[in-house]
Amino acid sequence: MTFLLDSIMLAMRAETEYGLEFQNSLSRSALLASTHLLEASANTCIDALALGNGFANDIDRLPFLSKFEIFVQLRFPKRQFDRARHEVQGVSELKQVRDSFVHPKSQKTIWESWSPEGSVSRSPRTKSLGLSKIASYGHPDDAVRALKVSHAFLRYVFKDTCRFSAIRVNSFLCSEDPIPTHTEPVIPYWPRDIHRWLHNHCIDLSYIKIGKV
Repeated sequence: MTFLLDSIMLAMRAETEYGLEFQNSLSRSALLASTHLLEASANTCIDALALGNGFANDIDRLPFLSKFEIFVQLRFPKRQFDRARHEVQGVSELKQVRDSFVHPKSQKTIWESWSPEGSVSRSPRTKSLGLSKIASYGHPDDAVRALKVSHAFLRYVFKDTCRFSAIRVNSFLCSEDPIPTHTEPVIPYWPRDIHRWLHNHCIDLSYIKIGKV
């Protein structure tokens, strides 16, 4: 839940920051928090399976998409985790951007104009999501796109595939137990301005129960 709130608060702050460097820094941090949320959610799903230590340790080395797929296959053998879905393709692209941030390689900057007095450049963008491929060009729009694709994916996994209620999802993502249970779900309460910001940016968190204060 920490990464969930961090990703949103950082994205909100990035939009109100006037300094370009701080704006870019907040945007990058928000995008990374969205990917951390996906990884933490995948680990929670594996914890819920209560596997033996040896098997669990092997699975722990897998990418988060594989962890979600294993969770669905073991928990709901008759249901399918469809990697061809656009929600899955979206987070695959998001992960590629995240990997390029933490394992940077040289990227070709696109120069719109250049002169000794001033220049304008931009980053190449990913094909589907339009995310900046160069970390230093992070933008608030990238943070919002990362939020949208992350929550579309989690909604696909928990609501569409697992058919969990919002309260049941809370028991997974908000649990502080070593093995998540759905006996005492935790319901977080957020200020209305956060709910309003999410609504205005068409970021759908309806798959999880979050109250308003």
